[in-house]
Amino acid sequence: MDPPTGGEKSHERPARTDRTTAELVKVLNLDGRTQEAHDAERAVATTNELAVSWEGVSINMWRRFAEENANAINFLSTDAVVERIVKPSSVSQLLFDPAPKGRALIEMTHAEFKGKPTFFLSHAWRQTFSVSDRPRRGGLVQAILHAVPEGRTPEDTFIWADIFCVNQHLRSPYGGLL
Repeated sequence: MDPPTGGEKSHERPARTDRTTAELVKVLNLDGRTQEAHDAERAVATTNELAVSWEGVSINMWRRFAEENANAINFLSTDAVVERIVKPSSVSQLLFDPAPKGRALIEMTHAEFKGKPTFFLSHAWRQTFSVSDRPRRGGLVQAILHAVPEGRTPEDTFIWADIFCVNQHLRSPYGGLL
């Protein structure tokens, strides 16, 4: 299906619009910025990239990610982890891709580590992501690993966190990351 044009009715538009874009389009329309709303909707309708996943990753995924990257992430900020580990790990795998967009790390994660989010995580990206070699000091990862709620397990506790659930490669047409 081709991208929507100005004369199409809303029921004729492609269903392939993520929730973030749908909200942006709604706000722009309410603000009378219909051309910008149309442009935003059209930009998403022409791509197969989904900027945000509505699934979360298990605490086991956090543990495994920290263990496999222990030396590289120790004492780094979340921002540095995204730049040094997440982005290089999730860049487009197409040969000779002229405009690699990559994908969210969760899209590359095995199904056993994904599920309906139990918790939403909000954190400062300038803070320490992981400190694995100090018994009394930890980072975000250690706080998560030690905070499994009573009655739950690391296998059935899923956390929505932008570092894993948002495509860190995509940029908004209005500036900044999506």
